[in-house]
Amino acid sequence: MIEKKYMSQCISSDYCKGWNAAVDAIGRCKDCMWSREPTEEDYKELDRDLLSYKDSLVCDFWEREVWGKDFCSYFDKREEKNNENN
Repeated sequence: MIEKKYMSQCISSDYCKGWNAAVDAIGRCKDCMWSREPTEEDYKELDRDLLSYKDSLVCDFWEREVWGKDFCSYFDKREEKNNENN
């Protein structure tokens, strides 16, 4: 589930302090669980020119190409994988 924050928590300016509107969490695409490296199939279906750049990713939520440094309000933090040896 996407974490909701309140505008008064996100923006500290005097103008926005009284706002109490819920907004979605915002984060970079490279840290989101919806983003991934492009596959050969993606190069056929999506913008091949854009995917050829080093920082390009594919967003499975939007089903399109994105930049790793882009921000999105549908951000859902990628879970860290634990590599514990038993």
